[in-house]
Amino acid sequence: CPQRLSCVAGQCTSFCRTSDTCPAGEFCSVATGQCAPSAGRADCADCTLDPSACGFTAQCLGFIAEGQDDARFCGEACTSHADCPAGFNCTGVIYSCNAEGESCPADPAAPAGESFTCKGFLVENEQGTQFYCSDSTGTPHEYYRACAPSSGFCPATVAP
Repeated sequence: CPQRLSCVAGQCTSFCRTSDTCPAGEFCSVATGQCAPSAGRADCADCTLDPSACGFTAQCLGFIAEGQDDARFCGEACTSHADCPAGFNCTGVIYSCNAEGESCPADPAAPAGESFTCKGFLVENEQGTQFYCSDSTGTPHEYYRACAPSSGFCPATVAP
């Protein structure tokens, strides 16, 4: 059988060992070797007009990358790459803000007494100052991690 296929009862059948070999948005079941979407997940769903489209397990996020428009997408919380379907990475989520010195939301996971303020940054290939919630080190603060398409665009695609 060709690559990514297994011979089962004399037939070449799709077979996976990791989600990386599955179609975008699907997970590999190691027990069966089959790729399938996971019920109830909202990975990459468009939440631009309705943040509630993400349901209870995902947050409405936006890309911070060159050339992105204002479209927003649903990102499921994760702790590692393995928590994400094919075509996605577990990436840090930072918050944007409006003006230098503005206060930012607290982070319950941060050390006691840590506060966050809005700071301006010059971002490569972006015009003007971009504002993000920053910690005491002066760098954008990662509030949590979420599954985001590794291509930087929704719908996600799997790397060739």
